[in-house]
Amino acid sequence: MSSTRPKIGELIAQVYDAAQDESLWPSVVSGIANVFSATSAVVSSGYPEILAGTENWDAQTLDNYAKYYYRDDPWLAPSLQLGVGKLFTSADLVSDSEFERTEFYNDFLRPHSDGFYIIGCFFPVSPGQIGMATVHRPRDRGHYEEAERQRGIEFIPHLIRAMQVRHKLTQADVQRQIGLEGLERSQIAAIVVTGNGIILHANNQAETMLRRGDAIRSISGQLAAATKSATERLTMLIRGAIDTAAGRSGSAGGSVAIPRSNRPPVTVLVAPFRPAQRGAGAPVPAALLFLRDPEWTSGLAARPLQELFGLTAAESTIASHLIRGRSLADIAARHNLSLNTVRTHLKNIFAKTGTNRQTELVAFIVRTVATMKSA
Repeated sequence: MSSTRPKIGELIAQVYDAAQDESLWPSVVSGIANVFSATSAVVSSGYPEILAGTENWDAQTLDNYAKYYYRDDPWLAPSLQLGVGKLFTSADLVSDSEFERTEFYNDFLRPHSDGFYIIGCFFPVSPGQIGMATVHRPRDRGHYEEAERQRGIEFIPHLIRAMQVRHKLTQADVQRQIGLEGLERSQIAAIVVTGNGIILHANNQAETMLRRGDAIRSISGQLAAATKSATERLTMLIRGAIDTAAGRSGSAGGSVAIPRSNRPPVTVLVAPFRPAQRGAGAPVPAALLFLRDPEWTSGLAARPLQELFGLTAAESTIASHLIRGRSLADIAARHNLSLNTVRTHLKNIFAKTGTNRQTELVAFIVRTVATMKSA
């Protein structure tokens, strides 16, 4: 084994860096190939489109795969049958004799990478979107063995978490810094903390949560949850994520629900984070927290509902109350209306939004831009 081969911990730290800096993915993919003794590797954040590949996968080759060859990929169907999130090797998918007769190997894979054996994984990135990571080596290197499979089992959870962080940042139009307009409008609170919980950055949504103090708070600049058990769980996740960001053995992060009295909990996703420094100095290992408050739609404005679905002022007001979890009787009382009048408005809302029940209506609206903050 090469003495220059990066350790798995170093590779994991690099993956979290690349989640925030797209330019790093080519070197990360090369590192993946090196760690797994492969001649080539590719990573996709939304299969079949390829995010990055080793040098023997140029732009035209990647484009050819996404447009044509993935349909004839003999590894694809059996690997998906094993299940998303399951590590696979060539031995799990297709026999050597069958594979060497395929068009995919002879006309596509062999001329570019001479790849014959594979180890990889399909993994979830977001609802309805899967990613892929595969590494390949020639036939004379032999099948991937158990030690390499275990290395993959250690690495894949971190790649999945990094891809999910990348997806969240991309959705909010944020790559290297948080707190930009897209993240603010998405109603996602974001906080960056150090290993001892000191808050390095909090966007506007997070600042509001901290000031309110019913779920999270800042005590002398240190992040704490509203309950002792939630604080202990949050601290454990933060320390594990920071160990990973520092290249040490750690966790890929995790989630915690912070309870509140007589109200739904605030949910938190914790992930490793290494915000790049300008000038001299290495990235500082940190943890990135995404927080969602299910009551955050209290700021839902009537105008977007009118523009999107043609609701009247009265209908949009009722719809916004339903998003806040209020009952029809409560809405009627608040606006001095009869219950029958509110029900008539609700029927009109159903017709205009193509929904049939209150739960369906609420679920539909919260998935639209109506819940995003306007300028």
